[in-house]
Amino acid sequence: MFVPLAATLLGAAGDRLGRAAAGHQHAWCCSPPLALLGAHGVARLRRGAANMLDWFGVMTFSFFAFLIWLGYFAMQTGLPPQIANNFFKMAPGFVAQFELLRLRCRARADARLAATSRSSPRPRRRAA
Repeated sequence: MFVPLAATLLGAAGDRLGRAAAGHQHAWCCSPPLALLGAHGVARLRRGAANMLDWFGVMTFSFFAFLIWLGYFAMQTGLPPQIANNFFKMAPGFVAQFELLRLRCRARADARLAATSRSSPRPRRRAA
């Protein structure tokens, strides 16, 4: 309990010092320690709140996984062109190299992850 609390206080102090110097710093550095402090109360949430927290985590992970696959697809095929152009702007002269073996390994790893998460036994206690 001491480590997250100390990190939060140090982050807040650093944010205040940075705000005085730069004028527009944000307190993002405090969010991981605050999340650690709040994690102790997750087991005592009501069922609806725990389900909402679980839903938020699954949807956030799924959204970012979709964005990664969309970026990979755009990088390999050039479609959609708006996303593909971002890769070409960051690395001029970039030539995509498609390897079927790598694509199969990535797709198989994603399928295993999905199958594992579906078939995992549900704990007796509700969890978030």
